[in-house]
Amino acid sequence: MHYPKARTDLTPEVAALLAEALARIGVRSVAYQLWESEFSPAEQEQLGEDFPLGRLPEAYAALKRISLERAVLDLGVAADVVTLSRRRLLLNRLGELAAEQSITIAVLPNFDLATGILTFGKKECAEFKVREPHTNRYRVLEAFQLMDWARVVANPLDPAKVATGIHQVVGELNRKVPMIRFSTQSGGAQICWAPAPE
Repeated sequence: MHYPKARTDLTPEVAALLAEALARIGVRSVAYQLWESEFSPAEQEQLGEDFPLGRLPEAYAALKRISLERAVLDLGVAADVVTLSRRRLLLNRLGELAAEQSITIAVLPNFDLATGILTFGKKECAEFKVREPHTNRYRVLEAFQLMDWARVVANPLDPAKVATGIHQVVGELNRKVPMIRFSTQSGGAQICWAPAPE
């Protein structure tokens, strides 16, 4: 696998902010969380059991075919150590925001609350059990559906009653629905979605 190289033309400010994000996602517990939530089982198998977690950004960039800097920011958002506004600011300074903004979403996901079937475009992505009480995954998808798939919704889970953290729920959704990438922000108070990079 060919790993992309870091840019050498960064301003000191951008380089420092990226280095800070890289250090925070390099913490072993955070890196393990990202390994579980942001890499599909097929990608984990491709990289191997002994893959060094310190190289997650390079592997993510290579697998998603994006720059190393963008990979650091995307993983930082997924780990809730980089805010979406900071990601936007830095992508703009890196000259990558215009390319991202030119991508329009022609279709939105649809989660059928009665059947538990999630579709994206004309393709069925996954099916979730419909039962009472609703699972945490169902409740997150329901929140997006009720908000017409706004890019960011409030976390619908009650932190006092949720045994599994929102990060675990987001990881489960990312593994089950590879066409859509879910992430958290604001310490897990909000959940975001975006189409998965092709």
